[in-house]
Amino acid sequence: MMEDLVNASASNPNTIGWHFRHVYFLDGMTKHGGVALHDHGEEAMTEILANIPEHLHMLNHIYRSANHAAGASQTKSFIDPEKASIVFSHWPTASLNGTNLNHEVSLSVGQLHHYRRNCDPEVYRDCEGQFLRDTVRDTSVWKWKDEVTRKSLNVLNELGLI
Repeated sequence: MMEDLVNASASNPNTIGWHFRHVYFLDGMTKHGGVALHDHGEEAMTEILANIPEHLHMLNHIYRSANHAAGASQTKSFIDPEKASIVFSHWPTASLNGTNLNHEVSLSVGQLHHYRRNCDPEVYRDCEGQFLRDTVRDTSVWKWKDEVTRKSLNVLNELGLI
């Protein structure tokens, strides 16, 4: 992926970072009193969720806001350490050569998953309108579901916690 990002921004050699827009996966989007809010009539989905251990929070949260945060709001960046001289809050603010460009990564390439209990009211005054009203199912983290589940259970077993 990084090779693709570097190539996509190659036309501007001043690029020192690549930032990803975020999308909320809020607790209330997935479950309400233990029942899935989004009943798509898919028994297989219910069965899969039932087999994911509760302690694997991200794997259990598969409904997210359909809307991504605007622009550079609360983004996270991959930063080229050979070019950046100052980084503040996941964002390069100065470069070694005096120029600074943080390239926005296309949503078709990647997004930042932001898992929270609820919206931060200091940041989003209209959480309902911006993020909660429209939701979609996103199982992209399930790509690693079996491996993460197996390895986490092995570690917890080795530690004598289960």
